Amino acid sequence: VDAAAAPWGELADRRGGKLTLAWASLLSIAGFAALAGGAYLLDDAIVTAGLLALGCAGPGVFNGAFYGTLELIGTGEPKIRAALTSLNAAAFDGSALVFMLLRVAARAARVGLAAPCLAWAALCAPLCVALW
Repeated sequence: VDAAAAPWGELADRRGGKLTLAWASLLSIAGFAALAGGAYLLDDAIVTAGLLALGCAGPGVFNGAFYGTLELIGTGEPKIRAALTSLNAAAFDGSALVFMLLRVAARAARVGLAAPCLAWAALCAPLCVALW
């Protein structure tokens, strides 16, 4: 899935961080929807497709956020650029926590994985719409 970083980087270089983040958010929504559908239908192939989509979307979210942040602050503040680069990298590294949060939420609510996945997709949707 790390191979997905190169196309996202190319998109960010050519079209900017905002559009990259919008497309990556859209892929995230599709991934969460597939994960929810696969969990509801107990279909491993659909769950796998959802996880693959989420894995491919991750580098796009990182590249879009990183590039967009650098576009906002420009070149005049090297210390701020360094700090934001570190924060973006930490956020990307911590993004796997989403799956642990989904598991905890599903167990706590005594529902299957479908409900928290749909909720997470619903959280991603406003971001995606705002970026278009």
